[in-house]
Amino acid sequence: MASTKTRTFRFTAPLEKMNAKMAFHFLEVPFDVEKEFGRRTGVRVVGTVNGVLVDRALLPQ
Repeated sequence: MASTKTRTFRFTAPLEKMNAKMAFHFLEVPFDVEKEFGRRTGVRVVGTVNGVLVDRALLPQ
């Protein structure tokens, strides 16, 4: 069974809308996702945005 590490990152960033035609929202994190997690693919994360629980993926640029 693969082990998972729990790490905490705290930061403030504006929640932005991708564009007017798409319902995607994003925020830029103040660290390099690939460097922090050692992966070039998405990383599943759980956190809060304005106190609301979110379960999404971090994607490197």
